Amino acid sequence: MFRQLRWKFAQFMQGRYGGDALSLALCKLAIGLWLVSLFARWPIFMILYWLCVFFSLFRSFSKNYAARRRELAAYEKLMAKPKLFFRQKRRKWQDRKTHKHFRCKCGTVLRVPKGKGKIKLHCRNCGAEMIKKS
Repeated sequence: MFRQLRWKFAQFMQGRYGGDALSLALCKLAIGLWLVSLFARWPIFMILYWLCVFFSLFRSFSKNYAARRRELAAYEKLMAKPKLFFRQKRRKWQDRKTHKHFRCKCGTVLRVPKGKGKIKLHCRNCGAEMIKKS
């Protein structure tokens, strides 16, 4: 019985966009809004919750691939800097005992091993050179 239902759902989803990173983010946002609405008791949070749920479902069942790809590209462009920031913070925390991180004037993060004394750093992006103590 479940195999047949799965087959029917797979047939229904053929030609449809399906889930992606933006749909997943909308679902996470919806769950967060739902939790906030449980405690805040403001109707605006439930309205935003339902908007996120419906938009996520609309995106998943849509057959307009071009529009969904444009939306996904805009979302990924918007989230690129925050993701990079948190990825750098996580790496800096993981390497805190073995490496030191320096920022070049162009914004590039340079990672060097600790305990090497004064070293000459060369930025791969802008070609700037600096002397720092590791």
